[in-house]
Amino acid sequence: MIFALASIQRFIGIMDISVIILFLVAILIGALIGFFKVILKIANVLCGFIFSLVFAERFSRFLGLFLRKPIYNHFYSKVSNSSALSGVDETGDAKEQLADVLSNYGLPKVLSKFISKYYSPSDASNVKHAICNSMASGITKVILTVLAFCILWIGLTIIFFILKKTIDGLRKNEGFRWFDGIMGSILMVFIFFVIIEIIFFVFTFADSGKIYNFFELDMRLGSHKGFPLARWFYEKNLVKAFMDMFF
Repeated sequence: MIFALASIQRFIGIMDISVIILFLVAILIGALIGFFKVILKIANVLCGFIFSLVFAERFSRFLGLFLRKPIYNHFYSKVSNSSALSGVDETGDAKEQLADVLSNYGLPKVLSKFISKYYSPSDASNVKHAICNSMASGITKVILTVLAFCILWIGLTIIFFILKKTIDGLRKNEGFRWFDGIMGSILMVFIFFVIIEIIFFVFTFADSGKIYNFFELDMRLGSHKGFPLARWFYEKNLVKAFMDMFF
């Protein structure tokens, strides 16, 4: 039995079979899901996040026209009545005291620096006001930005959902379903090709030891014998070639 497996492995290895199975799975998934749904899934996850991230700050300005004042007033009142301001000296350095107040609130350094940007030297005559204004403005900005991002993300998700339902309706047409399935298989094969390239690029770092010995035997590295599929991904790795060009 072991001899038979060794004989088979001289022609086609476990890695070759794994790659073939992955490509067959890609073809099946692409045919079942379809080209347009795959594109929508990628767009929903990737483009939706990037779009929301890019436009969140701009959209937060629009939301600020309606929500900034009540949020600001709420947090200004909350900060001004806080015991953390009890030790503030009106004659002291407002910016330094702001940092102390922020640390008393236990805020992370990143958020503390962000809020500190809203400190205005023109408010130095009234240190407590300067601190309350900085904290209220910073917190309001964070809330509006997060809210804007969530609204944009949810809005885009709804749009993608409507498009998905539209495609479901179109796939009831046999001609469209065949076209969508074939194109979906091609797209998924490409996606799996990229994933396999990345996986084999990681494998190239195993240049010694038991793992490399397995690859050397299974993929017949350095030879031109047997099925060359996995060996091509390993020896002619496109990701590695790209990395070598720039690093």
